Amino acid sequence: MERPGITAVILAAGYSGRMGRFKPLLDLGGQTAIERVIASFKEAGIPDVRVVAGYRRKILVPLLNRLGVEVIINYRYAEGMFSSVQAAVKSLDTSTVAFFLMPVDVPLVRAETIRYLAETYGRHPGKILVPAFGERRGHPPLISARFAGEIMSYSGAGGLNSLFGLHSADILILPVSDGNILLDMDTPGDYEDMKRGLRKIDAGVTQ
Repeated sequence: MERPGITAVILAAGYSGRMGRFKPLLDLGGQTAIERVIASFKEAGIPDVRVVAGYRRKILVPLLNRLGVEVIINYRYAEGMFSSVQAAVKSLDTSTVAFFLMPVDVPLVRAETIRYLAETYGRHPGKILVPAFGERRGHPPLISARFAGEIMSYSGAGGLNSLFGLHSADILILPVSDGNILLDMDTPGDYEDMKRGLRKIDAGVTQ
């Protein structure tokens, strides 16, 4: 079932500095990281998928065009992730009621988790939904579009988490069974761990 009014934004504009390789195009089980994230959103019934590109956009954009997603270019990507968040918010349509924000380096979140967040938002409109595994919050948050103006005017100090801190009463923490919401690949070691985990899943090995 499609979720009208909900947009998925994938943040893929950064330098990948700690990784040393361009994270959106890293291979994970025969798919690039960016392909995996896009597929998860579409499988979850979110057809409006947008990707913020910046660094190395000339090699990323042709792939995004083939995948049929909207491309947002952040020319300010050197200023950090919040500049990409603002570029994404600026692109939103008036029909958007809420939007996901997913960094491309968190590529294994399950479609069922995304679907659960979208379904829950229907019962809690106007909120910021944040998935949690155990005691830890993860990605992707689902943010009411009513915060768009504040995001655009915010200085960016402390990033999106600092802005969320001003709205604790509006945040709804949703426990999920998907530990992948916590798994990112900032470093080569993280990437190797992620690939090993995928091989175990493909082999039917559980821990």
